[in-house]
Order: sequence, then structure tokens, then C-alpha cells
Amino acid sequence: MNSNIPGGKVFVFKSGLASQTGNQFGTLQEALLQARACPGSTVRMDGNGSTVAGTYDWTGVAFDGGDGKIGGTLSCVNGTRFTGLGLVRNVAIHQVNTGFPLFTTPAGNWNLVLEQGASLTADAGATQPTISVAATTTFFGATLKNGSFLGGGIGGATAAEISAIAASSTEIFLQTGSFILANALTGAGAIAVEAEDGCSVASPQTGAAAYTVSYSELAAFKCRGIATSIAAYTGSGTGLLTGAAVGALGAQDGLTYGIGQRILLPKGLTNVSAVDQGPWVVSVVGDGATQYVLTRPGWWAHLALIEPGTVIELGAEGTGVLSGTSWKAMCANALRVDTGDPLFFPGQATALISMGAGTPTGLAIVTTIPIFSTASGITWTPVTATTPTLTVTYGQSAMTAGALGTASATIQARIAAGTVNVADGSTGKITIRNW
Repeated sequence: MNSNIPGGKVFVFKSGLASQTGNQFGTLQEALLQARACPGSTVRMDGNGSTVAGTYDWTGVAFDGGDGKIGGTLSCVNGTRFTGLGLVRNVAIHQVNTGFPLFTTPAGNWNLVLEQGASLTADAGATQPTISVAATTTFFGATLKNGSFLGGGIGGATAAEISAIAASSTEIFLQTGSFILANALTGAGAIAVEAEDGCSVASPQTGAAAYTVSYSELAAFKCRGIATSIAAYTGSGTGLLTGAAVGALGAQDGLTYGIGQRILLPKGLTNVSAVDQGPWVVSVVGDGATQYVLTRPGWWAHLALIEPGTVIELGAEGTGVLSGTSWKAMCANALRVDTGDPLFFPGQATALISMGAGTPTGLAIVTTIPIFSTASGITWTPVTATTPTLTVTYGQSAMTAGALGTASATIQARIAAGTVNVADGSTGKITIRNW
């Protein structure tokens, strides 16, 4: 899992600076050490670039090339090694001659995000891949956004940017004009690449046993279905959820999930924290001897940016009222995955309800659809009429906004006197429209 939480203080690396000036430092190591003392901080590279050597621990720290300008190039020479690398913005990281991988993924699950034109490149002098997926890594996801890319530079045939092994699952997600140049992918492991329209993957890719590319404008924002019963887990807010006890994930909304399939966890579901809502990938199904494990998909990586209004589509295979719905992040401001409440709500959902579901008969109450606000729309469509003789109209009598477990809306069968027609046992459809 990733442990960096960007959004704190900024420490500037300004190559050639003789001594510390405020938050500016003359070496990358000095700036990084200061940033690591303040978890959630960012190291910003000021200038056109620099050459570095040594070992750098990026755990808890983002790497930024500066806002509003073209980021510089960080050339890594003489055995440079990175650990804990999770978020790179607007920086070109170029491996010159390391002799071994610049970054080896840690055990478990790891996500790397490249944003705002960031890139990983290697030249002919680099005999090892820039990123090596380790045998102890269960899942590695790399998300490239806003014109970021892999490959290029001088492009030595033995110096791929990502090398995958058969023991782990490697996924790369390309968004908003990002791309992969030739010879950037290698290794014996399968690499799955999902790309939005306008992104690209060049050929050939050296030695990759089975890399596949799928293009879809919405591919990176879909889940098979929604969770309806999640056993207690550990790891809230980390991007890696592990069942608190051994046991299978179990059927969700009538569907049985396999490894690699995506599921959406809704806010309000028992055991689901607000920060954990949203899309997940099944890494381990679980059974009588092992716990289930969920990890964030690469396109929704731990600490990746959530833009207000982002929509995630659900497949229509499920059996419940939320199957096939679209969920939008209704948060007012951007935030990072696993650090806050994105306020996911379905756009529209419909439930078949009997007036007999109310107390007394004459009321239909829906509690299975999240309601964003009391201004959300509600309609009643009669399906089967049962003793509605005195009913003159159907109308909303109450609404409580909230997530699952909190939200409810009531439709009332009314008689001329304005009171409930308790004899009305009709069945109808209640539709909630949140956006």
C-alpha cells in the first residue's frame, strides 16, 4: 500500500544553492529529509533539472516539478535508488546508468501516479528497468494522467521503464492524453493496459509475455457491480482492505466476484467507512483459510486526485435496485482518494414498493436508495392498484437525505380530506433522482 499523503508543506530543491534559505535546499536529499519529517508534504524541484545519485526514500512525500511551468528533468546516475515512490507531478525522471532498478515495488499492493506531464525514461546506459515489479508484490498499478508518459530518451533496448513478473498483477491506466512509447514494457508477467480514447501505446514492447491494451472512453471508470454485504476489514484509509477474519468476500448483489474484478463500496453500508467508498479490485477472494483482500484500481489509486463530478458506472448484472446505476462524486472540492468523503451518490434509481410496506397501509417507504438532499426528485408510478377507491392523489410526505442506512422517502396515498387512505395497498415504483 502507499503511505504518502500529499497536501502538506512544500520543501524546494534548488540545485546549486549554497545553503538553506527558508524552505529551499541545495540538495534533493536535504529537501526530502525535511519533507519526510512532515508527512503529507511535497518536494518541489525549482529549476530546469539536476543530476542526482544515492538512495532516496519518498515514503509520505510527493515529487512536484512546480505549478504553471514545464517541470525539469531529474537525471539519476551512479546507482540511484528510490523507495516509497507514489506520486510524481510535472517531473521527468530519467535513469542514466543505475546498474539495477531505480525503483523496486514493495511487498503487497502498490500504486504509482504520474500527473501533469510527468514521465519515466531510461537511456542505453541503464541495463535494468526503471521500475521492477518484485516477486513479493501482489498488485502494481500505474496511473498516467494529463499527458504523462513512459519511455523515450535514448531508449536502450534493455532499459524498459516497467518490468513485470508472472507472480504479480500489473495494470497501467492511461488518461487524458497520456501514452507509452516503444520498448517501455518488458518482463515475463502479464501487463494489462487500459486507455481512454486519445491515449496510445506504441509497438513493439520488448519481451513482455502478454501485454494487452483495451481502449474505451469509459473503461477506466466502471465497476461490475455494488457491494451489499461486506464483512469487517482492516486498513481503512490505506488503499488496501483486508478482511478482519478469514472468510470469502461472498456474493454481492447476487454476483460472485473473481480476482481482478471491480466492485463499488457505497457509503453507509455496514462496515464501510466514508473514506473507503468508491471502486475496488478483488485481489484475494478469501475462503475458509484466508481473508478477502481489496485494493484500489490503478485509475483510482490511493491518494490520486478526485475531481468533483467524476462519474463511475456500474454494470447491470446485479439483482438489486442500484444495479446499472451511475455514481457521481458530489464533493464540493477536489480531494485525494482515501483521505476524505467524495460523497458518491447514484444519479437515478427506482425501487418497486407496496403501500403495504408502510404503517399503516397507504404509505410506501423506500430505504434502499441513497438520497443526496431533500431537494432530490421523487416520483411514484402506480403498477398494481389495490383498493385505491378513495385515493385522489399520491404525493411525497417525508424525505430524509443521506447514505444507505440513513436515507428514506415516503409516498402517501391521500384522500380528499388530506389524510392517508389506509385502505390503499397499491404497488408502484418510487424513483429518486439525485442529479
